[in-house]
Amino acid sequence: MAALPLTLFELQRHVRRVLALNFDEPVWVTAEVSQVSGSGGHSYLTLVQKNSESDRLLAQCNAVLWRQARAELQSTLSQPIDDLLSTGTEVSLLVDVTFHELYGYKLSVVDIDESYTLGKVEMQRMQTISRLKEENLILLNKQLVLPVVAQRVAIISSQNAAGFRDFIEHLSANSYGYNYQYTLFQNSMQGNDVTRQLTENLKRIGEQSHAFDVIVILRGGGSKLDLRAFDDYQLCKSIAQAPLPIITAIGHDIDQSVADLVAAISLKTPTAAADFLIERILHFESQLSQTFQRIQTAITTTLQAQKSNVLMMEQRLSHAIRTKIMHENTALTLGLQRVRTELRHTTQKEFHRIVSLAEKLKILDPQHTMARGFAMIAAADGTWIRSVEQVAQGEVVENRLADGVLLAEISQKKSYHV
Repeated sequence: MAALPLTLFELQRHVRRVLALNFDEPVWVTAEVSQVSGSGGHSYLTLVQKNSESDRLLAQCNAVLWRQARAELQSTLSQPIDDLLSTGTEVSLLVDVTFHELYGYKLSVVDIDESYTLGKVEMQRMQTISRLKEENLILLNKQLVLPVVAQRVAIISSQNAAGFRDFIEHLSANSYGYNYQYTLFQNSMQGNDVTRQLTENLKRIGEQSHAFDVIVILRGGGSKLDLRAFDDYQLCKSIAQAPLPIITAIGHDIDQSVADLVAAISLKTPTAAADFLIERILHFESQLSQTFQRIQTAITTTLQAQKSNVLMMEQRLSHAIRTKIMHENTALTLGLQRVRTELRHTTQKEFHRIVSLAEKLKILDPQHTMARGFAMIAAADGTWIRSVEQVAQGEVVENRLADGVLLAEISQKKSYHV
């Protein structure tokens, strides 16, 4: 005889008793948090297990962390529960396995093994570091040259983040009057969308890298789990391959994210990042001032040395000129004396020559000759007659004597042929 059919309530109550008999105590279960929601202080979770190779869903179950248990657990944990139970986190939970005829199968969270989650996060972090090292990406961004004066800043942060406000206020209020131009690339700094937005913003900045000197990633702090987005491989790869040096100031004092490891510069806080940029220009300005002082000192020293050289050369030149003038004066005096002596000798010589010539002229003077009894014959036109051929017979000529003239007519002429 066939068994009587069970009502749905009877079936559900039977399942409830079977579960109660087999799970009379809480059990530890590992899973991945797929979805999280909250209401009235309670946390409602969707837990899943996936195939490690194909990522195919193998199991799924709902769980709840009641408000009172949540408050008690938080006092015993080092990490915020919201970070431990965030989407994508692998967890190890102590749960009560319950079944209700009306509401069905559910897991009630009793305890959380945060060391399991932190261990998984650290394991993923180490895997990311190892992969980046294998691909020679760890030091890639550090090899970029950060400009000495970096004033054009591309900022990736949330405009509502306290860290962003601290950075801008500190940078703008610097006591040295340095001017900075910054562009904010809005980015969520919490939740599951952090890495995607960061990667996209780095790509956007890379497309206009000529407009910036440096990229600064800012966040105002957080728990270790809250910062695990900065251990993401794709994000860290984007940081390593960025065309500009990157400064990370993610706001944690103890832990170092992988993003910090691959960035050109890693600083603890946004304020420290602002101080770094300010002090870099201050150091450059100080170097410029020192260089200017060295140049000024060198110029002064050179000018003094050149002035001394000029004075020495002036003294030497003055002495040389005076010596030259003295030598020339002496030479001129001696030359003048020689000229005067020669002039006297020449004058005397010429005087004697002239006297001698005068005496010769006196001797050769016709008057002197005629005074000795000679006469000079001239034609009627006054031409001196030196040859008988110059006169004709019958022509009247003048016989000039020392004391007068005799007129004579040529009656006859004879020629002497030598």
